[in-house]
Amino acid sequence: MSIKLAQLDCCFEGVIPSTIATCSQDGTPNASYLSHVYRVDEKHVATSFQFFNRTRANLMENPYAAIRVRHPVNLQSYRLRTKYVRSEDQGPVFDQMSVKMDVIAAYEGMGSIFKLKAVDIYEVLEIEQEEGETDYHPPMTDCPFESREDLELLRVISDKMNQVMSLEELFDQSMQLLNRYLGWTHMILLLADEDEKLLVTHASFGYAVGGVGAEVKWGEGLIGLCAEHRRLLQVNAMAEVFRYAKAVKLGVSSEALTPRIPLPGLTNPASQVAAPIKAHGEFIGVLAVESETKSNWGPRDQLFLSTITNMLGVGISALEAKGRAMKVASQQDSHALKEQNPILRVRYVPGDDFIFVNDQYLIKNIPARILWYLLQTFSKSGRSEFSNMELRAEKSLNLPEIKDNLETRLILLRKRLEEQASAIRLVSSGRGKFRLEVSGRLDFSSGE
Repeated sequence: MSIKLAQLDCCFEGVIPSTIATCSQDGTPNASYLSHVYRVDEKHVATSFQFFNRTRANLMENPYAAIRVRHPVNLQSYRLRTKYVRSEDQGPVFDQMSVKMDVIAAYEGMGSIFKLKAVDIYEVLEIEQEEGETDYHPPMTDCPFESREDLELLRVISDKMNQVMSLEELFDQSMQLLNRYLGWTHMILLLADEDEKLLVTHASFGYAVGGVGAEVKWGEGLIGLCAEHRRLLQVNAMAEVFRYAKAVKLGVSSEALTPRIPLPGLTNPASQVAAPIKAHGEFIGVLAVESETKSNWGPRDQLFLSTITNMLGVGISALEAKGRAMKVASQQDSHALKEQNPILRVRYVPGDDFIFVNDQYLIKNIPARILWYLLQTFSKSGRSEFSNMELRAEKSLNLPEIKDNLETRLILLRKRLEEQASAIRLVSSGRGKFRLEVSGRLDFSSGE
């Protein structure tokens, strides 16, 4: 039975390093490790052209090479007998592999050094399954979904996601479903702030600290690169390349002085994957998944993740457009402030758009302006009921005119208040309406 390249996709994910063997014209052999082998189509593969001078020289004299790849689960090896065809320093194959290199470079801290020069394209002449590697050979299939059960599972997840009635419920439900049906244990959902060129954490799953409000700049680590390139990215077998570059903790100079909310994450992840959330051609955010084991994130997992992020994108877009009410988080009634209630020192820094409660950094930008407006109004008039329509009409908030994402910003603010165990709360009171609850005496200050 002939083996097709598509059946070996799991072998091309970089979990186990591949090797390439070449031979000079006079018969001198040479073998080198490859960080990544990329399947171009059913007849071609590509490798990175970077530092392997001997391999390069051999190919120029003798274009034939043997590339050895290995299945990450059963360790079965396959030998690809190939012929070097050409090198490319631009185009879709080069772009795809360049992004892969950018991800590795980001984790190694070599973004300015570890740049792809070109890709070498090989024609695959023959695929040979090597004997004696393992006694277990799982069946292979051309279909990324392994069975009809996978399609049924996708339908179940789709049905449940389609039943949610609010953005917050959509965020939480989607990750719970992925955990329940796919066994994914650690996830982060971030939405894009186009004006600031960054992502903001709106929900997470599996972490002791939720990290709502944590930011990732575009191009920063795997998540930031996913946002920058708008494509699914993954890193497997991270023990060899892992330098967990959370720039939110590693900033220098003036950025080191900026208050930052820590991004949730495993201490030593073995694999990570991030997929863009898009709808109607618009980039909305990123869903990132990580694992403490060397997960393969093969075609099946990638297809599930891509399909579910598409569902998320459409759901977020629809719920934002309709302005559905936020999920009720608390049924507490607002009450009059009493003298014995604790003092809540609220400080707003207008230049930087930061807001602090009892000297603890809370949030910044538009959510900070919203909270400052609500607290000021509450303090002056005693009014605690507000509406989304009112906020959209309030010029001092300086909301974007085209797409203000008000509902998601309110979710972010409410969750951040909850995480800080604050005496200030936002509670849904109806469609497009909410109530401000303050348990304490407000003491305002503004400025540096």
